[in-house]
Amino acid sequence: MEKILVGYDCLKCFVSQIDKVLLNLDVNGTDKKRFFLSALNFLSKIEDFNCSPPEIARQLYAYLYKLLGNNNPFESIKKDTNKLAEKVLNEIISKNKNLTLEDFVKFTVAGNVIDFGVGSVKSDYNFKQLVETLCNFSLEINDYKIFEKQLNNCKKMLYILDNSGEAVFDKHLLDIINKNYNHIEIFIAARNENIINDISVSDAYDLGFDKVGNIISTGYNGPGVLMEKASEVFLKTFNSAEIIISKGQGNFETLWGVDKNIFYALKIKCKHVADISGFKLNSHLFIVGKNYD
Repeated sequence: MEKILVGYDCLKCFVSQIDKVLLNLDVNGTDKKRFFLSALNFLSKIEDFNCSPPEIARQLYAYLYKLLGNNNPFESIKKDTNKLAEKVLNEIISKNKNLTLEDFVKFTVAGNVIDFGVGSVKSDYNFKQLVETLCNFSLEINDYKIFEKQLNNCKKMLYILDNSGEAVFDKHLLDIINKNYNHIEIFIAARNENIINDISVSDAYDLGFDKVGNIISTGYNGPGVLMEKASEVFLKTFNSAEIIISKGQGNFETLWGVDKNIFYALKIKCKHVADISGFKLNSHLFIVGKNYD
């Protein structure tokens, strides 16, 4: 597997993300121009782009947060998307009494559209559209049968969280696994610090993930998992887990090609990642990485 490193399209995306942060904070015109130019200057001085896109995003967001004096500018968006996802999930469950574990796997992938690093701004999310999307959702590639078979013999699972909103579906999925496969010890990894609308350790506790498993930190404050910068606790759990579920594109960008039994659950959101991985742009996947060497 070819590693996913920063490409030309990533640079354009980083510039777009600067604008989204300033837009979200409703910065006035004069300050917005100053902050934007300052962030562009910082980006232009990064010497090593021979790394995964989430590593550059980590550096850029750390600079932006310091520049703006706000280490969690997406806090309200996190709360809003979590509330929306909870409402959507309750609506779907109330209308469908025979939902399966596979259905909830699909829901977690469908929820991956709620992403403010690459996705739309919050006004684009419509309740009825989300309900309809999830109820009629299908995966372009689905390795669920392999996953289901492995659950019976699994003793330890690691679930790596991604964004707010979809995390509500993640928790419900883990709750079902916890109840139906209580021989599995579940570990849930969240971001070390606030980054975009990704779920931090604090967010994970707020959402009640501690009721379905053991919350740990990745030890890394980027929108992915960089193994060489991960915490000792995370690495120990990662290396001993028999099943790993990696949510979202950021985790995919940093873990794709790692020699472990990793199930990737995500939407391919950009052409650069699509071209390198070989999966179609905008495709929804639940795949075990080892099958696509």
